[in-house]
Amino acid sequence: MDSCDVIGREKLRQGGRQPSNFMTQDVVDATCQCLLAQADEAERFRYSEDEAERLIIEEFGKCLVQIIECASNN
Repeated sequence: MDSCDVIGREKLRQGGRQPSNFMTQDVVDATCQCLLAQADEAERFRYSEDEAERLIIEEFGKCLVQIIECASNN
């Protein structure tokens, strides 16, 4: 798992399947950190605005996939 793994599977297993049990403030904060890291990288490498937007949206998609996978495994 990479440094932007936004959900600890153990945290999800502690609660039920309610969204509030896995969409915690920690998950939201970690997701935002991943998106900001992607934006910083795009700025550092001087990507075009379109390319930066694409990369940030892809990163958000990866975060959502992790959230969904953890929720469905619970």
